[in-house]
Amino acid sequence: MQIDMINGIIWPGYAWIFDSGSQVVNVGLGTELVAYKAQKRRLPEVLASYLSQLGGDFDLDQASMHSAPLPLASKLPRLALPEQSAALIGDAASMINPLTGEGISYGMVAGLLLGRELADAVRRGQDLGPAALRYEKDFRARFSAHFRNNVALRGILRFRPLAERMVGSYRRDAAYYRDALEFMLGCGNTISAPRLFWRGLVLS
Repeated sequence: MQIDMINGIIWPGYAWIFDSGSQVVNVGLGTELVAYKAQKRRLPEVLASYLSQLGGDFDLDQASMHSAPLPLASKLPRLALPEQSAALIGDAASMINPLTGEGISYGMVAGLLLGRELADAVRRGQDLGPAALRYEKDFRARFSAHFRNNVALRGILRFRPLAERMVGSYRRDAAYYRDALEFMLGCGNTISAPRLFWRGLVLS
């Protein structure tokens, strides 16, 4: 998989390409909806521009092309709906990282937390509504600060020269690479967004 922040795509944002097998590659773009609308460029043109910079012989399949707005975790809705015996996880719960646009890891953790609470309630013969509420409390306790930190870092990295310097440090220093990755994925790293950013500038 390759991720690029280069000229020709919409900023702030990044493009990606990865092999799906059978001589087919997945190519895409992640950016802010406001930035996409402001540039008044259509998705096929942006993706074609990106592919042209990669070299090689690519045929862009416009028939399979689609786009979708993803709700960010900086504005989590109610996750537990005990009155409906329901709970939200994954994209339905806006579990999308505000910095990277990724979300599958949060959905997996949410499923694990919810499953544990529900299983415990069933074993104890308890109502499932409170179990859903405990799941929401657990998820927010684990990730709310993490999502706020990613929002803060996104604000800093809107300035492209700063983003490029930080990415350069990320590429050269293994310890910084590890800490930045843990920061973005919410793996328990307690470093703050400003501290992570300034450390990247020092290394650049």
